[in-house]
Amino acid sequence: MDGTLYVAHAYGLDAEVQNATRITIGEGIAGRVAQSRKPMIINGRASDLPELAGAVSRRRVKSAIVYPLVSGSRLVGCSRSIV
Repeated sequence: MDGTLYVAHAYGLDAEVQNATRITIGEGIAGRVAQSRKPMIINGRASDLPELAGAVSRRRVKSAIVYPLVSGSRLVGCSRSIV
């Protein structure tokens, strides 16, 4: 992995935007979860969580489950369900 996550699927996201979106490991919510390799539950404001201090989300997140996808010791992606 080159330190960048690519969007494989996103419900309701325009295909052009999906194909152009890149998430750097360690940046934003998904990037932080990918870096830590620890799942995260967000219930309320993401900015209230110390582990997400300074992380910027592209959209307002009220609640989410975000988890890393790992095969053995290799990070293969990150998945999230957002409300």
